[in-house]
Amino acid sequence: MIEALAPVVGIPSLIAAAWTVVGLRAMSSPNWAIGGVVAAALAGVLVLIAAFLPLIGFFGTLGVPVLCVAGGILLLKLFARLYAVAVALSVPFALLIAFQPPLFPFLLPLVLVLPVWTVGWIEREEGTGRFALTILAALIAVPVAVFGAFFFVRG
Repeated sequence: MIEALAPVVGIPSLIAAAWTVVGLRAMSSPNWAIGGVVAAALAGVLVLIAAFLPLIGFFGTLGVPVLCVAGGILLLKLFARLYAVAVALSVPFALLIAFQPPLFPFLLPLVLVLPVWTVGWIEREEGTGRFALTILAALIAVPVAVFGAFFFVRG
């Protein structure tokens, strides 16, 4: 049972953690390491909640995206400033989770981390080009590394 659940919880958690670390590191936050741990734990909990919440019905299906956006708000409250525009950018991806549940493991890290990246971009007036390239590289490299390692270990 645990062996089957580990990749389902672990892959989104690792991607969320790595993206959070990159975002917090790029905005020169001293709490980047603990931010990654919190993001990983939050993603793992959200995956486990999402496994059972849609069984409730329509409100459960809408509850998963709401909890994902709330997780992004929590990361902002803990590690950055809260900007409404940063949270608003993650809402379309959260709604996509409601309409396309199979995309949940891929969109969850993005919904959690996009507000952190946006706040970093807002607060970092100079050097935005470097910040954007760092985020773009992480957006591509982290999933490739996590999925590659998973498939390498799995064989």
